[in-house]
Amino acid sequence: MRARTYYDSDTDLGVLAGRTVAVIGYGNQGCAQAQNLRDSGIRLIVGNRHDDYRERAVRDGFEVLDIDEAARAGQVVLLLIPDEVQPGVVAEQIAPGLGAGDTLVVASGYNLAFGLLELPDGIDVVMVAPRMIGEAVRDRYRHRIGYPCLVSVERDVTGTALATALAVARGIGATAAGAVVLGCLGVDQLTQPVGHRADEYRSPVLRAPHHVQAEVVGTPGGNLHVTLYTIILHAPYVYQ
Repeated sequence: MRARTYYDSDTDLGVLAGRTVAVIGYGNQGCAQAQNLRDSGIRLIVGNRHDDYRERAVRDGFEVLDIDEAARAGQVVLLLIPDEVQPGVVAEQIAPGLGAGDTLVVASGYNLAFGLLELPDGIDVVMVAPRMIGEAVRDRYRHRIGYPCLVSVERDVTGTALATALAVARGIGATAAGAVVLGCLGVDQLTQPVGHRADEYRSPVLRAPHHVQAEVVGTPGGNLHVTLYTIILHAPYVYQ
């Protein structure tokens, strides 16, 4: 069975109506996603420690709070700080502010996969993971061309976790090209990469590591297609 791909027409930004989105971290992804969400008409705040990123968020016109304050004020909390600091920050500053029915959105599944995040019961936990650097997420949103993105539902207490995840994905511009639902909904093979350059995959240079990772390591082929395609899309941003 193939993984389901959702596009703009499959999602509803209204799911976020009346809810405040808190973007935690205004770095590489936080800066791009916050601006995209704002341009999509989503009400949001930014949570960040006192550093240069916080000053940039203020210059960009956002209401910026300390991380614990933002976590308390938001009903949908985007965790966009580095993986290595997430466990401590979540335990000390974010989890205490999450209430029943809130949604925690991660952009990387590492800490969830290894059980490193101490989260309260009663909240939804989802992943919305753009497979692009922040600059590309912002640039491709502005040009309405989308980019590869993986979505998963790790915990669905409210029954609306997927709808919330897809609304966030649309708000940041991911569903313009199609957001692929994987994770706990079932990791399925994708037969085509997201986008229009499937011919790139005929290269033996790309096929060889794909075969090793899929056959030896066991990584789902769909994830590999998206990852390899992302490498192609990243090139202009890395080498410009």
